[in-house]
Amino acid sequence: MKRLLLVFAFMLSASFGLLAQNRDKKVTDIVLKSVIGYDGQPITSGYVYGLDISKGLPLKVTDDGGYRSEVGMDFTLPGYESFYYDWTYGESPEITIDLRDVARPAKWKVVSHDGALLPGAELVSTTSNNPKVTLAQTDAEGIANFYLVDDSRANYRPMSITVVPQAKYHTAYAVPSTKYNKTYYASNTLIDYSKMHLFLMRVKDFNTDLRKRMFSDELTTSYNLSYETVRNGQSTTSFVRSAYVDEGNDRVYYSMVNDDEDCPITKAWYRFSFSGDKSVNTFSSYPFYREYDKLEGDYEFELSPTTWRPVRINVKDDLGTALVPRNLWVDGVRPVDYDYNDPVVCLPQGEHVIDVSAATESSSVVYENDGKKSLRTIVVKDAMNVQEYDRVYNHGDYAGYEVTAVDADGNPAQGAYFFLSGKDGRVLGAVLDSAGRGVVFHEYPGECSGVISGIRNTAKLTWTDNSPIGMQTHHIDVSKDLRKVKVTVKQHEQMFANKYGNPELHLYRTADKLDAMPDFHDDSYIRCNWDSTSDTSHVFTANLYMQDGWLCGYLVQRDLRDSIAMMKVSDASELNFDYTKYAYVKYTLDGKRLQAGYNYEGLMAAPVGQAPVAEWSSALAPEFLLPGNYYACVVSPNNALELPYINAYVPSFKVECLAENSEVEVALTTLPDEDYVQVPLKLDGIFFLAGAKAEAEVKFLYNGQIPLIVGGENNTTVNTEVPFRVLKGDYDYSVKGLKFDEKHHYVLGHERKIAVGDDTKVVQLDLSGLHYFNTIGYFDTEGNEIDWLDLWTPLRYASFYNGQDFLADCYLSSYEDEGLFIPEGDYGVKLFVGDWSQEIEHDATLHVDNQSGTTARIVLGKQFTPVEQVVGESNGSELNIRYVGGQAVVTAPVAAPVRVAVYALNGAKLNCVNVMPGQRIDMSALSRGAYIVRLSQGNVNSAVKIVK
Repeated sequence: MKRLLLVFAFMLSASFGLLAQNRDKKVTDIVLKSVIGYDGQPITSGYVYGLDISKGLPLKVTDDGGYRSEVGMDFTLPGYESFYYDWTYGESPEITIDLRDVARPAKWKVVSHDGALLPGAELVSTTSNNPKVTLAQTDAEGIANFYLVDDSRANYRPMSITVVPQAKYHTAYAVPSTKYNKTYYASNTLIDYSKMHLFLMRVKDFNTDLRKRMFSDELTTSYNLSYETVRNGQSTTSFVRSAYVDEGNDRVYYSMVNDDEDCPITKAWYRFSFSGDKSVNTFSSYPFYREYDKLEGDYEFELSPTTWRPVRINVKDDLGTALVPRNLWVDGVRPVDYDYNDPVVCLPQGEHVIDVSAATESSSVVYENDGKKSLRTIVVKDAMNVQEYDRVYNHGDYAGYEVTAVDADGNPAQGAYFFLSGKDGRVLGAVLDSAGRGVVFHEYPGECSGVISGIRNTAKLTWTDNSPIGMQTHHIDVSKDLRKVKVTVKQHEQMFANKYGNPELHLYRTADKLDAMPDFHDDSYIRCNWDSTSDTSHVFTANLYMQDGWLCGYLVQRDLRDSIAMMKVSDASELNFDYTKYAYVKYTLDGKRLQAGYNYEGLMAAPVGQAPVAEWSSALAPEFLLPGNYYACVVSPNNALELPYINAYVPSFKVECLAENSEVEVALTTLPDEDYVQVPLKLDGIFFLAGAKAEAEVKFLYNGQIPLIVGGENNTTVNTEVPFRVLKGDYDYSVKGLKFDEKHHYVLGHERKIAVGDDTKVVQLDLSGLHYFNTIGYFDTEGNEIDWLDLWTPLRYASFYNGQDFLADCYLSSYEDEGLFIPEGDYGVKLFVGDWSQEIEHDATLHVDNQSGTTARIVLGKQFTPVEQVVGESNGSELNIRYVGGQAVVTAPVAAPVRVAVYALNGAKLNCVNVMPGQRIDMSALSRGAYIVRLSQGNVNSAVKIVK
């Protein structure tokens, strides 16, 4: 077993913020001397950082945030868009806000929903610290005059603006920015409520005692309206909370949504139901639901809940099993607050389709629904008493699967989970009862896969079988059917003294041998329950059980992580971990004890010649070490910019374990000032960057082993005279990114060395030998440029390779301009597109030479098939598909078979079936993400996008 350091990924800004916690906080008094408006006159009212400017200037703003390199002060001034002003440490603490070159006049017009000009509408721009201030109000012509703040000016970050109309059935509207991820508005902007869609729900007799006795004042969904938009190729789901007004006994709920041509709505959902109040014997209610693929005009609805009548859902089977209703759908929609223990739902009078599943109280016997056998039609009458709906399941009509399990001690595996899945990806489940038995009745006979999890100290069990109509059985006896692996952990006595607690064993069993340890989720490993352990032996033991196959994993004890290499289960009858052969290490700095492990003092330790941690990982000094030669150091923040420097360094110390439970002391001392130089960082080798204001993401490695990481979200400003404290010696360094001219540039394949000595006046970051691309383009094999935005497939990131050697992951963008520095040569590129729930990979290449110009041409391989080739075959027919809750329903003007083909966003066909209009299509096997569905009926074709 190989000893590894436990490493957690982090952002540098957070990491060295933690390092700074043992230093004094930065408490700064910033003096606001004056605020000059666009007209050159002083502004004498408004707020900054929560302080009232009208009380007089100058005004002292005290920041005690402590560890940041900037202070963002929010300004809310009458007549001006609110903004943040970013003051950076090292600048003069006395500031003047001069808006003459920052603000620009704006003239916005607001039009009401009926197309008339809308006077009295308030424009509001708020911040977190300041009170609400109306920046402008529309006049009789619907015009509001005010000043916007230019987002391109250094130090200024404008805030969003919301329009608050004073008109009936008009909701507040957060005006969208015209730039992605930045607040930017045009000087002449039209807010046109006449182009918005109004959703209006009138609830009859809401303000009556009868309604109050039946339902509470709360809705089950605070956000009644939700919709999906596509902006810059990326789909986003948004939610709208309804406002309301009382009109006599009625209450009218209203919400509005803007279908912007630059950000079109591709789907919308409107939900409405009432909450029952169990304290006054009310019930869950009918789930009003509408779904739209396209919005046209306004939508008005009316509900009369006082005329609804209660229906109790009763379930039983022909075997006499004591069942309770589980999942309930009414007209294809599930009531939000349906209570299984009081299965009464209030429904409108008339005909409804009921779909219900059932199970025992413990869920050991389950009848699943969502199939043709489950649907029933009921008629709700105008009756004062609770009406009864009886659903009787005939078990002989179903495919039944019974599982029994016994644990390693011969006891029934009560509480374990049994899952059954079919070829269609549908997953059904039950919980084993006190007899270790679980039964699932379902409507999808055929080949299936079974899984049992949750048996004590037993890996997840899997098998394949057939589940025909009738009963199929499967029995598991853990002690007889599975392999036993004994695990023993002997702790160092200092682990017990320092309250390390129980070891955490992450052991994984896989059917096939893997090349590397997989990225498992926490619910995938065998949960190890240790046997009882005496306080004197500090020995933990457990017997684990699993099927034949392969296992791997690791044992964690605070900052220690011991890996278990991939091995056959049959060869792993015992796994032993003996920490008495480690030495307990005590670190001190200038006589003061340092905390090892996950420390906040910059302490690092590792074998000589090795870096202690991977790049972009938190500094770590193990508290227990095996025999060998190590070094130790302390890396501390330099100044307010939080750049790291080496504060103390022991090049070598030896760990010997001559006896069990050994201990070692390592004394570090602060290095003297003469071991350092104070030098700035400057770019070299690219002529147009000499002296230019730029930010760089740089990684340093001292003496081939100590990582000093500069960068993160707030990159370091270079090409200035600001000096940094640098320990003399040899460094490897690489620039990973540059930002200049308000644009980010990736730097790949850059590695250099530099020596820092007494005569070093500046650290020159040499960028010579790199080709500069100011833009990145994507092309198919025919030379046609690919626009990801037109393909509905946002580009997430790209992995670059030089031959088989991995260079870097670059989080490229579909919607922002980016540049690239890279040496000449041929590179492989893997592009990853799609949303975060569905990742599609494309292979591509990049050739770089001195004739490559200023655009990096990333060329995709022949397998690339843009999804527009599928969408382009639609001829605008009435063929359509509605996707709800894992299933889809086809609609068509003709009662004839429809061919349904599902495509991934790269054009790959995933599935194809023939169905009749109105027939349900199970899509639960598809992972979350976006898909294109092509529909064909005769010569009529259509294609729609669905998002799961």
